[in-house]
Amino acid sequence: MTAESSESLSSRTRVRIVGHAQRWLSSVSVPRYTSYAALIGCALAALYWGLFASERYVSEARIVIPRTEVAGAPSLDLGSLLTSAVGGGRAEQLLLRDYLLSMDNLNRLDKALDLRGHFSDNQRDILSRMWSKDVPQEWFYRHFVSRVSIEHDDYAGVLVIRAQAYDPKMAYAIAASLVDEGERYALIQDLKARRNLLLRCLAPQAPAIRDLEFQIAAAEKRIAEERNRPPAPGSVLPTKLSVYQAPTHPEYPLEPRRLYNIVIFVLVVLVLTGIVRLLAAIVREHED
Repeated sequence: MTAESSESLSSRTRVRIVGHAQRWLSSVSVPRYTSYAALIGCALAALYWGLFASERYVSEARIVIPRTEVAGAPSLDLGSLLTSAVGGGRAEQLLLRDYLLSMDNLNRLDKALDLRGHFSDNQRDILSRMWSKDVPQEWFYRHFVSRVSIEHDDYAGVLVIRAQAYDPKMAYAIAASLVDEGERYALIQDLKARRNLLLRCLAPQAPAIRDLEFQIAAAEKRIAEERNRPPAPGSVLPTKLSVYQAPTHPEYPLEPRRLYNIVIFVLVVLVLTGIVRLLAAIVREHED
């Protein structure tokens, strides 16, 4: 078969497909069917978000790693290095955010709070919960980040933690556990940063550095012991993390935003319905 005959066959196929589409559009009432579909979709959305969607409570906390400048003058002495913290700039805040939303931290939270069991509770609606407690960890992680958000407020320079759960106690427990884990992270990072500053001036075998190494090991041991205990929000470890707002105790379910979701869904359906009807009108005019 030559190229010309192949191109001619392809052209006839396209014409045949267009003809079938035009005849189908002529035989059915597209505006009527699209209107029916739109009405059914809007009714289902109103029923779901109005009646069946499970309520979710939200606990919010605000934390920050304070920035304490270390002077760069020649008079910098050993005492200032030992007592100064590393700056808590945007980079440090984002590193803390990534750590709190990491898979490792999720596994720790799940071990302490049984998040898999809570998020897959079969008493909740099937569209908002996990389908099974035994879903792969990738799907578990996706569900977790859809229910827990940690955003960096560039204007205020703080991390805003928002944890959603099906009951207020669990929402508070998740937020409080994230704050506690952030305090542990800030403590270890602060000690390591001081050690790195001292290494610029002293030998690795210096007593001050060996003392910081001992503090780091002791802090890591204590953190491991705390993680093995039953969850009790409120760390007693001295840290460089400032809690601007402690986790809130929610009293009213803020999620889902029922009226907002219904309105947005209806608007999207109306736009799509208008596009379909416009395309149908264009095809019919072309046929005529």
